Amino acid sequence: MLDMKSKDKKGEIITLLAKLKDSLIADGFSEYSLNIVSEASRKIEKGHPIYTEARVVYQNLMTASLAEKNRISPKSERLLKQIDDFSRSRSIWSKINDLMTANTWLGK
Repeated sequence: MLDMKSKDKKGEIITLLAKLKDSLIADGFSEYSLNIVSEASRKIEKGHPIYTEARVVYQNLMTASLAEKNRISPKSERLLKQIDDFSRSRSIWSKINDLMTANTWLGK
């Protein structure tokens, strides 16, 4: 069962992801990029680690924007920065987990 602090963080990251998706739609990003955000939201709602999913979104969107040669708007950039800050590890075990998920691509 989630405590109140975890519920707050879960709600906060899902809200950030929804805002980011809307911003990416306005920026003209591909369906692939939008699916990265949607999949992360779905996984977080199912109970996957919040910090890991936030990190995956940040890394994969940066890679996708480079590969697709899309320019990230200032609004999307601010949202991505918030997601990146949110994904920063708080403990040594989380940092080790970050290393293990550094090259994670969109998975089901």
